[in-house]
Amino acid sequence: AAEVHETKSLPDSSESPNALPHAVLQARLTPWAEQPVPEISARLHRLNLHTLWPQAPQTLLSGTLDVNPLPATEPAGWQVRADLRNDRSGPWDKGHLPVDRLQADAQWQSGVATVRELKAELAGGHLQSHGRWVQSPSAHATTDDAGDRVSTTKEAKEATWQIDTELSAINPARLYSTLTAFPIGARAQVS
Repeated sequence: AAEVHETKSLPDSSESPNALPHAVLQARLTPWAEQPVPEISARLHRLNLHTLWPQAPQTLLSGTLDVNPLPATEPAGWQVRADLRNDRSGPWDKGHLPVDRLQADAQWQSGVATVRELKAELAGGHLQSHGRWVQSPSAHATTDDAGDRVSTTKEAKEATWQIDTELSAINPARLYSTLTAFPIGARAQVS
């Protein structure tokens, strides 16, 4: 199988706090494989998404984002890890992203998305969450070794999900400036 490793950079890859904004993106390409982009890695330093895409909020993102295949000993899937800091957080209605820091550990495997851990510092407070979402089965045909159709399954089940989230000291006015400023804390378990 052919593989191509590609790295793209915006100027200046030093890690000095005063360095110019930059991003280093790496991807492993497997053009003829079932998943043509199985790995992606991003290293960001003071990146403003608004300069790349005018509809995006103002940001100064620094940190890492990695998407990697699960080990070959497990069914096919991806591991996603992120550790990002935003030094230009602010209310959404003022054109900013109200998140100061985001840490995530998640995976996608066999139609199941699992968030093992999601932590965010936002709007002056904290969010912690974990959960999973299971894709609904859809109509699909099965075939035998010769490629002949054996059966068709048509299950119309809904997707299932479970989320456990805790918020502490979230200031709504720091999410959206016209909201009243008072700390919100809550815990929700939803399925």
